[in-house]
Amino acid sequence: METDSYTGGRPFETSFEIGRALGHGFRALRRCLPILWVGGCIRACTSGGGGGGGGGGAEEHEREGARQVLDHAFGGLGLGSHLPVASIGGMEAAIVIVLAVVVLFVVAFAFAIQAWFVPGWLRVHEEIARTGEAQWGTLFGTLEPFGRMFRWVLLKAVIAVGVGMVVMGPVLLPLIVKGEESPAVAVGAGVSVLLAIPAVWVWLGMALGDHVVTFEGANAMEALDRSLELARGHRFHLLLFYIVVGLVSAVFALLGACAFLIGLVVTVPLSSALLDFAVTESYLLRTRKQEETDAWSIWQWAA
Repeated sequence: METDSYTGGRPFETSFEIGRALGHGFRALRRCLPILWVGGCIRACTSGGGGGGGGGGAEEHEREGARQVLDHAFGGLGLGSHLPVASIGGMEAAIVIVLAVVVLFVVAFAFAIQAWFVPGWLRVHEEIARTGEAQWGTLFGTLEPFGRMFRWVLLKAVIAVGVGMVVMGPVLLPLIVKGEESPAVAVGAGVSVLLAIPAVWVWLGMALGDHVVTFEGANAMEALDRSLELARGHRFHLLLFYIVVGLVSAVFALLGACAFLIGLVVTVPLSSALLDFAVTESYLLRTRKQEETDAWSIWQWAA
C-alpha cells in the first residue's frame, strides 16, 4: 500500500476522497458552527484580494509632451510612439509615491494577518476532527509559526506574481507595444491560455504549503519542497478534489444570494470553512499515521 514517505499515512486517493471530505466538512459545520463561521469570515476576507482603479483626463498638450519624451528615449527601439502614457507632474508623482507606499503597507498588513491567522485556523480543523470540539484559544492564540508563515506567504506571492507575469506577458506586451487592434494580441491570448496549464500545475504544487508550515514546522523553502513532494504524481486528483469541493462550496455560498445580504453573510464564510476543513482533514489523513487518525472522534460523530 502507498504510504507517505515521512509518516506512513493513508494513500493519497483515500486521504483526498471527495465524498468523505465533503461529508465530514458539512458535519463539522453542524457541530462547531460558531467558531467555523467566525474563522470563515476572517479567511474569506484575507485569502482573496481586490483592487481599485482611478481615472482622469490629462490635457492633450501634456500627453503630447510626455509622448515626445518617450519617443526620444525609446526611438531607437521604435517603441516610443506605441506606449500609452499620461502626463505625470510633480504633484501627481508625489501622489503616486504615496499611493505606492500605502499599497505596500496594506499588502504587508494582509500578509501579516494571514501569517497570524492561518496556523490557528488549520489547527482548529485538526482539533475538530480529533476531538469533535474546537477552542477559541486555538483559533486566536497561535503565534509560534508567525515568522515562518509570513515568509511562506511572501514566497507564495512572489511565485504567483512571477507566474502571472509569464502567463499574461504574451498578451500585455503586444497590447502595450502595438495596441489592442494588433493581431499579435490575439496570438498572445492563445499563448497565455496554453501557459495557464503549467501555471495551474505550479499552483497545485504549492497548495499544501500552509499545512506543511503549520503542522510540520517547516520554513518557507522546506514547505515548498514538501508541498511539491506531496502533490507529485497526484496533481490531477488534487485538481479534481479542488474543483468538486470548490464547486460545492460555491453553490453553498450562492444559496445565500437567495436571502440577499443576510444569506451571503452566513453562507460565504461557511463555504470557505467547508473547503478549508476538507483540505486540512485530507492533508492530515495523508501525513499522519493511520493508527493515530483512526482514533479520531470524527469517525464516530460523522458516521
